[in-house]
Amino acid sequence: MRALALLLALPGLAHAADVEPAWAAAALAGADVPIPSNRVTTRGALALTLERDLWRRLGLRLALHASRAEIATDLGVTAGATLRLLGWRGLRLRATAEAGYAAIRVDKHDVVLWTGALVLAPGIELGWALSRLLELRAVPLAFSLFWNELWIPAWTPRLGLALRW
Repeated sequence: MRALALLLALPGLAHAADVEPAWAAAALAGADVPIPSNRVTTRGALALTLERDLWRRLGLRLALHASRAEIATDLGVTAGATLRLLGWRGLRLRATAEAGYAAIRVDKHDVVLWTGALVLAPGIELGWALSRLLELRAVPLAFSLFWNELWIPAWTPRLGLALRW
């Protein structure tokens, strides 16, 4: 009788093992490349994100961003949503949209100026599951639009790892 109960439970156990983790924390490094690039120099960048999948395709994201160039440093916080467009054999393609605020410090010729900007950040993100808990992430097509009396667009590619639980 116990053997029959175990056999009947096996499909349920296999399905439970296939359920994707709902939470993820990621660290991504890359660059902020201004468009056109003659206004501001390219900055090295780091993003830390915390994510929660709500349903099969839709999730929420909170991110901290930092970037640094020779004369400018910016720190930002964004919140947004992710929409999984494709999930196949450990490969995930997501569309992302974030909005938030960035504090910008400009240091040039012994003058330090602090300012801020609203940030809109749409993008496409690719994730490859290395294991059930670890995912390699690439963000080849992402942009940040900074608004402070004028729009300053930047291409923001990133590469990093995510821990899922």
